Amino acid sequence: MKKTLYSFALITLLLPSIKSIGQEFYGTVKVDSNLWVDATEITNNEYRQFTDYVRDSIARNLLFKNGLTEYGTLTTNSNSATESLILNWETPIIWSDSIQSEILDELYFSEEERFYTRKSIDPRNLKYNYFDNTTLKEIRVYPDTTCWTMLDSTIQIDQLSNMYFWHPAFDDYPLVGVNFEQAKAFCHWRTNLYNRYNSSDQKDASNLKVKFELPTFKQWNNLAGLGYLGGKYAGTITNPFTPTTKEEIKHLKKHEYLVNTKETSTIKADDEYVMKATINTEKMFGMIVNNDKKTRIYGLSGNVAEMTLDKNVTGGSWIHSVEKCIIGSTINHDVNIASPWMGFRCVVSIEK
Repeated sequence: MKKTLYSFALITLLLPSIKSIGQEFYGTVKVDSNLWVDATEITNNEYRQFTDYVRDSIARNLLFKNGLTEYGTLTTNSNSATESLILNWETPIIWSDSIQSEILDELYFSEEERFYTRKSIDPRNLKYNYFDNTTLKEIRVYPDTTCWTMLDSTIQIDQLSNMYFWHPAFDDYPLVGVNFEQAKAFCHWRTNLYNRYNSSDQKDASNLKVKFELPTFKQWNNLAGLGYLGGKYAGTITNPFTPTTKEEIKHLKKHEYLVNTKETSTIKADDEYVMKATINTEKMFGMIVNNDKKTRIYGLSGNVAEMTLDKNVTGGSWIHSVEKCIIGSTINHDVNIASPWMGFRCVVSIEK
């Protein structure tokens, strides 16, 4: 099952209000009185909703500023007397319309940069602006799809670089190719999106505010204390992704070329070869099972390594040795550098 965070039309969410689900959040597991965690790492489909939102927001701004006023409304702040633009998400963008196409042309690659003259949006133009505390940040949100070239391996690097993020076949695969700032920008967007939806829900008058963010290293490690890992050695990737669990949750399989393949692969990080492991992704999917044996948090060990708020990388990934995938271990990697084995998940709490 996919979590839909954003829809192309009016922001239509499959995110029930806090009140309507007894303070539970779709796709998450409650781990404390005021803390929920994503059951899985953020997937390509989920992050693509973010990049699509950024693309469509920029497009609507351009269309409005060029006279197509149906794409927004100017409002005046009574306190500061400043104007702000409220985008209209009900009116679809007609990308093929000649007038709109000309206005939006600046979003695309220049003719000199186009691949076989094909017109496509330049991902360098997809920037998300937000305040991180009091600092205004402008973040390029599109993943680094060239990160696969970091691998010294025989896997199909060209195919993964060209298709892994955008192709529907990889929708439910874990997101890779993003850095720490991009992960934080996603959390900010997700927070605003949820709070905006919740405040517009006429059935819920509570107007509770929530905050999505990266877990701290301590929070991430505390998740392991909620239950157990299957297999003989708790804390290691001893439990495969069984057919039963495939039925129960969204598929977080890796590229099918790797699924039944064993090979040795190395990757360089911080001028040190720290990863050299036999790849067998059927055994690289760990999960934490809560005491009720029903509520599960998946992929804490193996799958993709995860960034934390305090800039650690933990959990190990599909390319790491078992030792690197033990709960509590860290990986020597700069979180500001995207990689083909590093992703993230969010935690959410209700703002007091």
